[in-house]
Order: sequence, then structure tokens, then C-alpha cells
Amino acid sequence: MSGHSIVIGLIMFLSVTTNRRRSLQLLSLLLQNQRLQNQRLLSQQLQSQRLLSQRLQSRRLQSRRLLSQRLLSQRLLSQRLQSRRLQSRRLLSQRLLSQRRLSQRLLS
Repeated sequence: MSGHSIVIGLIMFLSVTTNRRRSLQLLSLLLQNQRLQNQRLLSQQLQSQRLLSQRLQSRRLQSRRLLSQRLLSQRLLSQRLQSRRLQSRRLLSQRLLSQRRLSQRLLS
């Protein structure tokens, strides 16, 4: 049974009673109780929204960190690869140069 139907049922019951002041006091208490329940519900909803928002923000930050780490590691790998290529070219050119000198020596 929902809160509204309980309130309506109590209003009908209280309207039948002869003690009007008592009826109004009870209605006032019921309305006050309903307001408190609504405030509690609203507070709980706001709290859960805050928690969800915090989780979402935390996940976004974590995703950004992971992405930046991946980009950094890719950059480092690329730099290493480029460095190795340069080193290989230097070695190859040194070998070629030494072979040329050796062959010139042998020919002369």
C-alpha cells in the first residue's frame, strides 16, 4: 500500500470521527511524517548520485592515466627503435668503410 493511499484512507477515517481537533493533529503528524520520508529519500538519492559521480570521475581519471602511460611507453619504444636503427646504420657504414680501406690496402 503506497503512502498516498494510506493518507487518503486515514483522511476518510478521520473525517468520520467527531473530534475535529484530534483529526487535524493526526493529519498534521501524517503530513510531517510524509515530508520527513520524502526528505530522507531525496537525501539518499543525492548521496547515491554523488557516489556515482565520484566513481565516474575516478574512472575517467584512471582512463586518462592509462592512456598517457600507453602513449609514453609508445614514444619510448619508438625512440629506442629509432636509436637502434641509427646505431645499425653507423655500424654498417663503419664496416663498409673498413672494408674499403682494407681492399684499398690489398690493392695497393
